[in-house]
Amino acid sequence: MQQRSSLRGTIALLLISIFSFSSFAFAQTDCSTLTFPTISGTIHQDLATRQTYANDFGGSVSQVPCTVAKPASNSDVQALISFARQHAIPVAVRGAGHVDNGQSQVNGGLVIDMKNMNQVLSMTPTYADVQAGMLWSALVVQTNTSFQATPKVLTTELGTTIGGTLSVGGIGPFAARHGFQIDNVIDIDVVDGRGLLFTCSPTQNQALFYSVLGGMGQYGIITRAKISLQPSPQYVRQYYFAYLDIQTLISDVMMAANDGRFTGVQGLALPNQLGGFVYLMQAFQQHSDIVGTTLGDPARFSGLHNVGAPVIQDTTWYPDFTNDTGFKDRMVLTGEWAKPHPWAGFFLPENQITTFIQTNFSQINSADFGINGGILLLPGKRVQNHPTIFETPEIANGSRFLLVGLLYNASDATRAAQLQALNQTMLANVLNLGGKAYPFGTMPQGSTQWTQQFGTNLNTAKTRKQIHDPDNIFNPGLGIFNGL
Repeated sequence: MQQRSSLRGTIALLLISIFSFSSFAFAQTDCSTLTFPTISGTIHQDLATRQTYANDFGGSVSQVPCTVAKPASNSDVQALISFARQHAIPVAVRGAGHVDNGQSQVNGGLVIDMKNMNQVLSMTPTYADVQAGMLWSALVVQTNTSFQATPKVLTTELGTTIGGTLSVGGIGPFAARHGFQIDNVIDIDVVDGRGLLFTCSPTQNQALFYSVLGGMGQYGIITRAKISLQPSPQYVRQYYFAYLDIQTLISDVMMAANDGRFTGVQGLALPNQLGGFVYLMQAFQQHSDIVGTTLGDPARFSGLHNVGAPVIQDTTWYPDFTNDTGFKDRMVLTGEWAKPHPWAGFFLPENQITTFIQTNFSQINSADFGINGGILLLPGKRVQNHPTIFETPEIANGSRFLLVGLLYNASDATRAAQLQALNQTMLANVLNLGGKAYPFGTMPQGSTQWTQQFGTNLNTAKTRKQIHDPDNIFNPGLGIFNGL
């Protein structure tokens, strides 16, 4: 239900428009001694719990909050945000903590852990209406067992929350056909920085809808999402094509994405334990034919520049292909899950990919990826034409961009810091080429880089921030709007 803005809020908005956003720095309150409002969920102020939330998957940032809240309802979230605003308490929202630069942490502030809000509210063969703390892995089980349906776009790691990936975009090997996860959302519930609850869609509260999706948690907290579904295939055929160099690999990945010969495609540069990389294109063909049929394979291979014959593997879509536990299990087994992960993701316009590779690839050392890391190459497109805050390269109609994901497993904290510095150098180059940061890892720093990141959407981003988070309580530590 949408809440009407109060007269006080209207006056505040008028005042905000007069001043720059950077004037809204506040004196932070020590909230560890405050009595929080009673909620149906739980409040935790003990040191042990707070220290547990002073980490994330990246393992390089540690910020201890003063309070951790685990809401159970929309009204809980509203009460928490209203209280935080009243007492000038900065807020970070946490799902699975699968970020790499402290995005789900806040020093001395309030962390809102959404994982207890994880229920399916309603479901049909065409959509799933769920609370935002639900894991994608749990949603896939529910949709497939109930209706033999599936979300159109899945990321490579399903142990993340729905609200979490919708806050950064959500890309996977099927994004070349269906866009991002945020492009396949029907409507959402959002609590903004004033504690107001909105239902948002492309036709209702449109500006907030397109701000929160991919908005890095800066405009509101997603508490519910209605996700578009499609019929699940019975099977998926996976193809592995080998290449001698990364340029040829990327060329074939982009060609396969552009002509649509496969239902999904991604490139992989995996560390060779003898040194260097092994280059693979992994393609996917969803189907419901009898396993072992050719599916027109010879035609799909036409024009590719791989070496040798492809390796082909047939599996069921559910549960085999959608079982996401292998990735984490392998990293736990090798000890890499506990190591620092200074990951970075860069969106590059198609016409600048070669320049980026020529400038930066020689600085990347395969040894820094360990056993289970590597370089992920995901072609993407946007299937919605809307005034989104989520930034991808500004490209001509019909063109695509490429996500270059650097999935490091650093040997120790010292090497992680060195890799983060290298990531920042590469990000500066990406922004100068008209590319963008994918905000799950390395983030822009300073007003110049954030201006480049937002591009033509800068004024829109600032205006919507001023409306929906006038006191800048959402993740101010990221410094996104400082000095803009």
